[in-house]
Amino acid sequence: MHMDKIALVGLGAMGIGMARNMLKSGLAVTGIDISAERRALFVEDGGNVAESLQDLAGTLDAVFVMVNEAEHMEAALFTNGAASRMRRGSVVVSTSTLPPSYIASCAARLGELGIGMVDSPVSGGEKGAAGGTLTLMLSGRKSDIEKVRPALDAVSKKVFDVGEDPGMGSKMKVLHQHLASTHIALTVEALGMCRKSGVDPKLFYEIVTHSAGNSFLFEYFGKFLVDNDFFPYSSINTSEKDLRLVVELARELDYPAEIATKAYEQFLHAKEKGLGKESSIATIQLFPVDWTH
Repeated sequence: MHMDKIALVGLGAMGIGMARNMLKSGLAVTGIDISAERRALFVEDGGNVAESLQDLAGTLDAVFVMVNEAEHMEAALFTNGAASRMRRGSVVVSTSTLPPSYIASCAARLGELGIGMVDSPVSGGEKGAAGGTLTLMLSGRKSDIEKVRPALDAVSKKVFDVGEDPGMGSKMKVLHQHLASTHIALTVEALGMCRKSGVDPKLFYEIVTHSAGNSFLFEYFGKFLVDNDFFPYSSINTSEKDLRLVVELARELDYPAEIATKAYEQFLHAKEKGLGKESSIATIQLFPVDWTH
């Protein structure tokens, strides 16, 4: 089936960048979001928009979903019957970071309707989404992947095929977030201890970035912290959610994940203190250190 019409559900920071790159590549894309403000941004780019998937589901060849939580995907596809209106042979592509077990459940339900599913979580953040340089970790039937290949190519620089089993791509992403989110927590903890001990955090940052303890994420988020740049490039809400998925997967596997659990509890505590929308490095506020000077 030639892919003529696509919808992308979720025009947030990630989704709108992906939709724009699909549009630039010549694909016919409709952006779907409950926010009139987000829809207006995509209209300015020349895209078509809708408030929900329900009314146009039957006209689409593929639906990409980029949302924050499983309940958002559930609402978009199943609650109002949008999936049941989609054509047999069409494909749903989940680019979100969601529980692998939920993705497997979605694939099974969509399969009963004759709809394919590609599990394709992404890495690269807002910058990668805007630049079309995301890394994709995709799983699904080869035939379904090929149907949506033009759209995948439009948003990515690197694509890893991790198998055909539903949820395998999401397992890969959750495991990736195990490393990514704990790196952020460790970065904040270490730099806070620097300040508390009288060590210059900027000097420590310079030394680490030229030493064995460095990592991409320390270099990236550590720079924001030493520069007092608390713009939420990544939010506490996101880090809490990602580590929640890690802890849930570990529980399902009966696998000890003590470091991830401690980091999760820290982000959860920050979220409960009302810091959810702030930068992931704003957890520095939980430590007994003055970071204001």
